Amino acid sequence: MNYVHILRYLDYEINKKDVTVDIVMEHCEGGTLQDLLSKAKAENKKIEEDEVWRIFYQLAQAIDYIHRANIIHRNINPSNIYFKETHRRNIKLGGFSLAKKITSEENLSSTVLPNTYYLSPEQIELGVCTK
Repeated sequence: MNYVHILRYLDYEINKKDVTVDIVMEHCEGGTLQDLLSKAKAENKKIEEDEVWRIFYQLAQAIDYIHRANIIHRNINPSNIYFKETHRRNIKLGGFSLAKKITSEENLSSTVLPNTYYLSPEQIELGVCTK
């Protein structure tokens, strides 16, 4: 995916000795939203409202982009939202390890999730994680 608010995949390398795949992604020197939240909490500071809205707006744009490409992220959390610059002006959505490409034949409401730790009790009760 090539979009301003999506973390770009650049390359990969297969390490046959360790039986691993190393994925090279775009560098984001500004850290993650989790870093920002942890720092604010440690320093007992609030994040400015305009910065919250900017992050929210850019994240909504990223989600809209992937949904238009029929991709469901399924793991959006502060650790998967990266800041491209150190002054945190632009976000990049990453962490697509649980993402799923949806075909037109699939029923979106019956997607099986491999990890239910982040589901609310209401979602589990409604059967979101079962097929």
